[in-house]
Amino acid sequence: MPSLVGSEMCIRDRLDATLFNNKLNLDVTIYQSTMENQFMRITTATGQTKPINSGKIRNRGIEFTTNYNVISTKDFRWSTGLNLSYNDNKIMDTYTAPDGTTDDCIMSASGVEIQTKFIKGGSYGDLYGKDFVYGDDGKIKIQDGKPVLTSEYSRYLGNTNAKFNFGWNNTFSYKDFSLYFLVDGKIGGKVISLTQAEMDFAGLSERSAEARLTNNGMVTLPDGQQITARNYYETVGGAHLDCIYKGTNVRLREISLGYTFYDLLGPSKHLTLSLIARNIGFLYKDSPVDPAVSYTHLRAHETRHDLVCRLLLEKKKQQILPCLINDFP
Repeated sequence: MPSLVGSEMCIRDRLDATLFNNKLNLDVTIYQSTMENQFMRITTATGQTKPINSGKIRNRGIEFTTNYNVISTKDFRWSTGLNLSYNDNKIMDTYTAPDGTTDDCIMSASGVEIQTKFIKGGSYGDLYGKDFVYGDDGKIKIQDGKPVLTSEYSRYLGNTNAKFNFGWNNTFSYKDFSLYFLVDGKIGGKVISLTQAEMDFAGLSERSAEARLTNNGMVTLPDGQQITARNYYETVGGAHLDCIYKGTNVRLREISLGYTFYDLLGPSKHLTLSLIARNIGFLYKDSPVDPAVSYTHLRAHETRHDLVCRLLLEKKKQQILPCLINDFP
């Protein structure tokens, strides 16, 4: 039986330094790791899904951490810290069948028209989706007023993993009070919003409403052809074609305010009470959804009709574009 845990070999070089009378601490780590025999599922020639241990993934990158005591007096102290990391991921090998042939591993979820492909030379988390079908004349094929889509998931959409991650924390202490906050974020990566796709399909999204109200309700395709907003967004939303967003974001991750009762329980036995708030909000983000949720699935029990009804109810509550499905031209 395949194991859920593969093997890993890691090489690290680390530099740790303390400077300026212990006011500044630096920690730099350069690493390269190779993970082999990852747990995955493949589809055999007979269509059977088979769990296996195979493949090889290489990760290499750098991690940087620094802490600095900016002010340290009897009553007031301020310390700040910064964390930076960069990781580059590459798939070195995939599944090799007994006959020596190499197969790609494809991962997908029920009801999701986007696939994650484990392809040699690619990266873990690569996303692929469908594309428009073009004719010999270079035009997108139209059938029953709707653009025709490929049956294969051949269009590269991006990768779910951000290469750069960072965090910045500060602690302020005045006598027995302390205030702490943490700002962190990611640069890069992709986020999938299936809610946006389903709202497009149902005609409940803001952009589908705008499309119905402009250009006589027509949408221009990449090749210049025009189709109705309903036919376009039912096609795009149903195939999850246009629901990929940049995952870059900066958020206020945590704030805490504390008070310490020194020697309350005896000598050197202190008690600290704190009020803590986490995931307060975003200072910047590119996507309409929380980038921390990189793959948003439909509710397992929910049919498309159920989803549309729920979205209609939510829209009515929010009083944001309460459009009906039959509003399509």
